Amino acid sequence: MRVMLDTNILVSAFVFRSRRFYAVINYIVLCHELILSSYIIDELKDVVRRKFPNMTGE
Repeated sequence: MRVMLDTNILVSAFVFRSRRFYAVINYIVLCHELILSSYIIDELKDVVRRKFPNMTGE
């Protein structure tokens, strides 16, 4: 099955690192096909830069 995650889910995965969330993401990556568009990746970068400037290393 193809699974597409939106920006909010990806931000949550990076910011609120929980075991349960990691297990879900891991399951998706190992057992399904993770689909990410360039739009979602660009939006993720913008959100992280804007809301979490200390995480970007800039």
